Parts: sequence; structure tokens; C-alpha cells
Amino acid sequence: LDEARALEAKRKAEEHIRSSHGDVDYAQASAELAKAIAKLRVIELTRKAM
Repeated sequence: LDEARALEAKRKAEEHIRSSHGDVDYAQASAELAKAIAKLRVIELTRKAM
């Protein structure tokens, strides 16, 4: 997993949420944000395990 890419995906998803104008956009952006946060959590847990 690439932390920089996950952080960028999180930033983009947050921006998408702020600019969404419909339920579908919001739902998609929320899913993207959840995925990015999950990746960052895996990175964090992997670091702690080392």
C-alpha cells in the first residue's frame, strides 16, 4: 500500500463530498472516502506491528 496515494485519494474524496450535488455523488464519494481511510488504517497497523 502506498500512503501518499491513499492520502491523496482521501483528500479527493473529501473534496468530492464537499462539492457533491446529489445523493448518488455523495454516496460514491462516501464510499471512496471509506476505502481511503481503510487503506490508511492498514498502513498504520502494519507500521505498529513492525
